[in-house]
Amino acid sequence: LDDPLSGWLPDYPGAEAITLKHLLSHTSGVPNFTAFDEYPRLMHLPVAPDDLIARFSGEQPEFDPGKRFSYSNSNYILLSRVMEIETGRPFGEAIDAFISDQLGINGMQYEHPDRDYPDMVEGFAYNDGLEPAAPIHMSVPLGAGGLTANGDALLAFIDRLYDEEFISESSMRLMTEPQSGNYALGLGVGPVLDQPSIGHTGGINGFASNMLHLPHRDISIVVLSNLETAQVGPIVRDLLSMVLEKPYTIPEVRREIRVDPETLSRYSGRYELAPDFELKIFIENNELMAQATGQQAVKLHAETRERFFIRVIDAVIEFHVEEDGSVERLTLNQSGQQFEAPRIE
Repeated sequence: LDDPLSGWLPDYPGAEAITLKHLLSHTSGVPNFTAFDEYPRLMHLPVAPDDLIARFSGEQPEFDPGKRFSYSNSNYILLSRVMEIETGRPFGEAIDAFISDQLGINGMQYEHPDRDYPDMVEGFAYNDGLEPAAPIHMSVPLGAGGLTANGDALLAFIDRLYDEEFISESSMRLMTEPQSGNYALGLGVGPVLDQPSIGHTGGINGFASNMLHLPHRDISIVVLSNLETAQVGPIVRDLLSMVLEKPYTIPEVRREIRVDPETLSRYSGRYELAPDFELKIFIENNELMAQATGQQAVKLHAETRERFFIRVIDAVIEFHVEEDGSVERLTLNQSGQQFEAPRIE
């Protein structure tokens, strides 16, 4: 794990200072290629691994290796290329062989771009209604999101992690030891409902997933959705709450009402959620929109004249109207958390 990336990719900038552990723990500083402006324009096109790496190898590192945590899919692309060099096989073939020969699990495989999968469900997005997700060529995600599995396969995978014939107890401890905050080596760790846990989320065009395991309680939960904006995290948390007999939230079916344009215009402005992080509220095509710093704009749907919900994420925004009709603040409720945001413009 402490071997430098230069052992496999000597021409990658700064490779001698980046270790495999840095890549697995997202502490490498390598920028995330899926966040680049050009990514949506290129993601449906086939690409060779070295050409994919070239898309981010010339970018300035976000920080020196080991200095902090920043989740980057580029880390997994580099690790995929290391696996190809080490095995002498394309990543998809190498990972399929590992799953069948080492894991011994059915129902899990890489989605090869040149093969048909008649049993695979279609992935969807939501944009004022369900629509097929934007296409992505499966030469792009590699180890950053090209694996397919059903629920039984993921539960079997969790069982294999605790099989000492497959992975030793010392290696398991190393893999689940936090490296930065609640992230270890390819796994999220930390308390969920005050219980120690390991797990990971997954997301790609048309799909969202979450896998959680509580080792002290021998409880595993897997949620798979073919809607890319499905709120799999809250679903997992509520399912676990049911098992542990703790309070949970029944999802609401929200009804939209129409609000007059004059009322909507009062809400336009900028609201500060945190230092250097704000929520911009504006009107576009007669619709009220919200855009957080560095994120895409989303449409707001009125539940009341002051309360609006967002369909694509688990969030509700409530505007606080003063007696004189002015709006000086809003409250954002998202995934069980509440944020107050004063108006700054």
